[in-house]
Amino acid sequence: MKSINSQFLAMLAQDIESKRPDNRMSKSISLCPTVLDIPDYAFLPAPLRNSNISSFMFELKAGSVARSYNNILCEDLCRDDVPQCTSAGGYCFYCITKSFLHKHNNKRLSRYCPQELFSGNQSRMRKCIKQLLEDINCSRNKLRIFEDGTDITPTLHSAEDVEAYFASHLSKGTNSTILDTLTNLLISCLTHSRQSTKKSDFTLHCPTEKLNRQQPSYLPSGCVLEIFVNAQNFGCGNLEELQQAYKNLKSLIAVDPSIKTKLCIDGPYDTGLWRLGCRPTLPQGVSAEVMLDFIKVRNYLIYRTAKDASILITFQRGSKCSEDGAGAESSEHTFTITDSGKNQVFNCNVTIIDLDPKPFSQMDRYLSTEQKVYNDLHQRQSSAIGFVH
Repeated sequence: MKSINSQFLAMLAQDIESKRPDNRMSKSISLCPTVLDIPDYAFLPAPLRNSNISSFMFELKAGSVARSYNNILCEDLCRDDVPQCTSAGGYCFYCITKSFLHKHNNKRLSRYCPQELFSGNQSRMRKCIKQLLEDINCSRNKLRIFEDGTDITPTLHSAEDVEAYFASHLSKGTNSTILDTLTNLLISCLTHSRQSTKKSDFTLHCPTEKLNRQQPSYLPSGCVLEIFVNAQNFGCGNLEELQQAYKNLKSLIAVDPSIKTKLCIDGPYDTGLWRLGCRPTLPQGVSAEVMLDFIKVRNYLIYRTAKDASILITFQRGSKCSEDGAGAESSEHTFTITDSGKNQVFNCNVTIIDLDPKPFSQMDRYLSTEQKVYNDLHQRQSSAIGFVH
């Protein structure tokens, strides 16, 4: 944590305000004199950074992967040969929300579905990443690309643009494209296990390869995708139960405001009450029933935090001599990836940001949105109107 000059902060807030997109105009910077000092993830840590070679960072807002209706994957229904008017259980919460928010937008909707990215099935994951790259200019596409800290996404309007832009930075394999190389590099970064060695490799796959649903599906233990899923899994409870738990908690706080302090509802968040995977000790004056309601609401807020987080993948072409891992110990997130086919070496860094805890005060808004999306789903079902793809 560092202190910051209030005058500078006010100028920064004003500058950011002028650059906000229309859908973010209601947001504002909290004029707090203390800020969190984090590394510039647009670049690799100093020991691995080469100022003479472009550094690329991919920001992925992975979205909600844990919440779904009847746990039916979108890939099983979002296909051209399946009618768009499907049963209520046919879409994950992310795709339902995406369609709901896109209703009045004429721009083509991104095909991205987190159920595919987090499936653990290599074939489905590659297809998902490739679609993110191909839909780079589509509505609600969750990928942004930076070169040396500058957002180049607005300059890319198609898969051809992405292919042309990276042609001078990547090499393609036999019977494959630059897009295939980029896709497999990103998959290798996302599935790199932090519990393994610092070196990894990726193999180019033929772009004509058919989607293989029989392929084993798992996420390597310790990879960023597994960490992401685990954080979201705690928020998978029933919507009606969550609404009732929040209603109970809110009513109790109105009568006894000290409950917020006893349960650390507004923080601090480093106490046992916010520790996942174990049942917290009952604070004095709090019943077991109240604690169960709190746990449901707490888990949902943790899920919302993970849902809105960003995965950052930074990479830079390295030299063959960097395969020995020199400088790799500079960061626990840093590792080296080698393309065995072309002997391309990439120094990589993967991390998660935007993990500010979601506040209890936003629960009304969160639950209102979820209810609207749920209602919209059933309205479309009853009127036989399909989802936009």
